Amino acid sequence: MSYRKQQVVTLLKAIETRAAEPLAIISRDKYIQHNLAAADGLAGLGVLLASLPKGLARVNTARVLEDGDYVIAHTDYNFFGPKIGFDIFRFENSNIVEHWDNLQETARPNPSGHSMIDGPTEPRDLDKTHANKELVRAFVYDILVNGRMEKLAGYFNADKYIQHNPQISDNLSGLGSALHSMAARGITMKYDRVHKVLGEGNFVLVVSEGAFGGKQSSFYDLFRVENGKIAEHWDTIETIPPHEQWKNSNGKFGFRQESAEATTQRPPLPPFTSETAIQKVRLAEDAWNSRDPEKVALAYTVDSRWRNRSEFVNGRQEIVAFLRRKWTKELDYRLIKEPWAFEGNRIAVRFAYEWHDDSGNWFRSYGNENWEFDENGLMRLRFASINDLPIKETDRKYHWALGRRPDDHPGLSDLGF
Repeated sequence: MSYRKQQVVTLLKAIETRAAEPLAIISRDKYIQHNLAAADGLAGLGVLLASLPKGLARVNTARVLEDGDYVIAHTDYNFFGPKIGFDIFRFENSNIVEHWDNLQETARPNPSGHSMIDGPTEPRDLDKTHANKELVRAFVYDILVNGRMEKLAGYFNADKYIQHNPQISDNLSGLGSALHSMAARGITMKYDRVHKVLGEGNFVLVVSEGAFGGKQSSFYDLFRVENGKIAEHWDTIETIPPHEQWKNSNGKFGFRQESAEATTQRPPLPPFTSETAIQKVRLAEDAWNSRDPEKVALAYTVDSRWRNRSEFVNGRQEIVAFLRRKWTKELDYRLIKEPWAFEGNRIAVRFAYEWHDDSGNWFRSYGNENWEFDENGLMRLRFASINDLPIKETDRKYHWALGRRPDDHPGLSDLGF
């Protein structure tokens, strides 16, 4: 267990033991509190801890994850009654400077016999952290935010799905039955916004905001991914109190945006000029010449929509899958793009790339693209029409080493394409 993870586990245990030493990990100069029942700063935390019943609190952390400067704990609590909670701590160097949490009263095991916290605890597949975060991010946007239920089955391995929500049984059939039952009783659940996606290996936590039963709520959903499919789910739902009841002004969320988040900016930003349109097109060319699907996908919005030839692609997960197939088929791929026209947040592009199949047959593919960007410079629409021209290997025009096209290499117009 890493130093930061161990410090978080020890800090939470101090709620039970009332030991003072673990609190030294918290910055005395800056401690931003998002638990709305606690005042800001270290003093506010002290008041909250002093209000807990002496000798009766119990704390058992089941799993702890680390993602950059964030440490996430999933804990079985008992103070003022049993609760299951997620805590998120942000570190700066060796000190905790910010805290979020989401608590729900502990319920009986669900119809499949699972508690709100049992199950696997240790993260695996650490090399797949990014891919798993993108998979879960796409699932939440597709299904929970946008209600694209026709895509639901694609995120799971057939009907295999372990559920820890106390009201829902295992498998997709259990999820469907629960949603139908809620609708019949007039209980609504709506996800409006994703605030943060954190993960380590095969575990991914999504922090969202929405409404449950007509009340503004905070949703913390933890997913376990197995072989590229969602395999298990834990969650807590907490009602957000009215603003006049808050003991700090930081809000329930207030996460900083990180470089890999969906809303990060990708300069140059619209509206485009001649100069920035040229820059945008060259950056796209460089990314595609890397032939790295995960890297390329980050230039698109989470819910980006494509038409590529006759294929329709929706969202980053499908973009990554599409590009993996593409570059498995199109070998020794080299691409040149050139802007054709631009206006506002749109750019029209023409391009040509050379490649060969696994039988050694060479092609030059000519195409036109229409792009539309959001305010952060992420591409949300891409429409591409492409024609493949068989060529002899001796007719090739692109010979640079695989990767970025050298700055002194001719462009499309220079080559007469």
